[in-house]
Amino acid sequence: MARGMQFMAVCEDLLAVLSRIERHVPLTYRLCFAPTPEPTTWDAAAAINDLGVAVEGGANNQKRYLVMPTASPFTPYVTTFPNGETLGRVYPEGNPDSVVLTPAGLYSDWCIVGGNFGVALPKPSGYDLVAALQRAVRAEFRKVGTCYVGPKAYDLAESGVRLAISTRADPKSDLRLPKRKRHAEPGSVLSSGDS
Repeated sequence: MARGMQFMAVCEDLLAVLSRIERHVPLTYRLCFAPTPEPTTWDAAAAINDLGVAVEGGANNQKRYLVMPTASPFTPYVTTFPNGETLGRVYPEGNPDSVVLTPAGLYSDWCIVGGNFGVALPKPSGYDLVAALQRAVRAEFRKVGTCYVGPKAYDLAESGVRLAISTRADPKSDLRLPKRKRHAEPGSVLSSGDS
């Protein structure tokens, strides 16, 4: 069973996928690695103002969200310091129904940084949400190599925007769209009919 998926998408693409799932299962989004008890939380993907907007750099620099069914209980990951002080954080640990979403997206107007989602725990509880996300992505996006590209991201890439794992990556490593097939002009050497 697959545990995640890589994609290239902008906000419009991500909203198409996430709202498709939200119609069936209400989801809650929490900014990962943020301190609790009051983590930054959204009840819909459309409420996240910078969804699909990348920060410069690669996957390690991007915002991450803990996504889980709203009905599932949320458990903060609590760290206890030597002085006895505790700090809760938004981590997948303790939240087996969750998926970690790294949307990444459009950086400035010249590069789409790749994103991904997946389960971070070796428990099958979050697999239902991963499977729903995979179905939605496959229905909305185009597969290019081992990655899925959203329709708007695909259009932008056709107009010259980079599809990259990082804004700093060598352009030779960018995801390349398949070349369009040329249609032969009637009567040309490439046409199948006689002239």
